[in-house]
Amino acid sequence: MNFQLIKKEDFFEIKNESEMAIFSQKIFLHILNSVFNKKNETATVIALFGNLGSGKTTFTKYFVKNFEIKENVTSPTFVICKIFDIPNNFWQNNQSIFLKENNNDFENKIFFKKIYHFDMYRLKSSKELSVLNWIEIINNPENIIIVEWPDIIIDAMPKSFFKLSFEFINENQRNVKFESINL
Repeated sequence: MNFQLIKKEDFFEIKNESEMAIFSQKIFLHILNSVFNKKNETATVIALFGNLGSGKTTFTKYFVKNFEIKENVTSPTFVICKIFDIPNNFWQNNQSIFLKENNNDFENKIFFKKIYHFDMYRLKSSKELSVLNWIEIINNPENIIIVEWPDIIIDAMPKSFFKLSFEFINENQRNVKFESINL
């Protein structure tokens, strides 16, 4: 069955988990294509804003699966961070996706090696990030960082990041706004 995502004025209307999977793939491709041909000096950060039950973890589950990661993705609320290794052969197996828009040299790219999924809900402020090696993680261009509840650590966020704002409409609908932030 082919689902069509409904893009309203400035948000996407998502009506079920299958549409969330499709939405995550579109965001995955957009983000990777936008950072792939840049010389990143820091990690790529995706900030997920929204109330409990608005779809942040469901989005993350499907986003991570796009990297052919087989592990079960659940909310890291109690452990604060979960780390996923991107399979070594992912980039070679999928290089045509990332080279289709230009003919840049694939061998000299920096590839993502890890995904860090943070849930900052239990933190009181960004001062608690030091025990999580936040600075080291965020300064590594081989990392993708997904942050749930980023408003708690907003002063420690990088100047540029991707922002997704999730809104719970009802049991069958979530609205999601996607933006690139450059402070």
